[in-house]
Amino acid sequence: MLISLKYKLIFIHIYKTGGNFVRTFLRKLDPNILSIAPAHILAKEAKKKIPSIIWDNFKKICIVRNSYDWQVSLYSYVKGLKTHHQHEIIKDMNFKEYLQWRQSDLHQQLLFILDDNKKPLIDNILKFENLNNDLIDFFHNNYNIDISKILPKKKLII
Repeated sequence: MLISLKYKLIFIHIYKTGGNFVRTFLRKLDPNILSIAPAHILAKEAKKKIPSIIWDNFKKICIVRNSYDWQVSLYSYVKGLKTHHQHEIIKDMNFKEYLQWRQSDLHQQLLFILDDNKKPLIDNILKFENLNNDLIDFFHNNYNIDISKILPKKKLII
């Protein structure tokens, strides 16, 4: 999670959604941005860690990704990273087997966004598939800033 005091912005980082791209960009835009651990915290947990004066008055953003692409990316990442805590579980699985296994260990992007009453805690949900345009629109609409010239081209990786 990142917090920008300059922009009154909280970024909730859902893994495998382009968050590292956005983290790098936000650090360039605000060199004094605060990085709060853990990086991939649920919004409801972040809300408990942050003073309500900040939580209630800052804009909260995250990125979501097409669920199928998200699972392809997660599968490739975990399978390729021997130090990942789930690597040994899935290393010999094909993708179909992985999806069947994942049903028993289901991770949903909604878990990062909703509170215990299923109410959204995020003000602005950006889409991975349209990330650059969504970021440009967000900063234009909320801060009247044109970031199009300083926003790097998005590197698409699975």
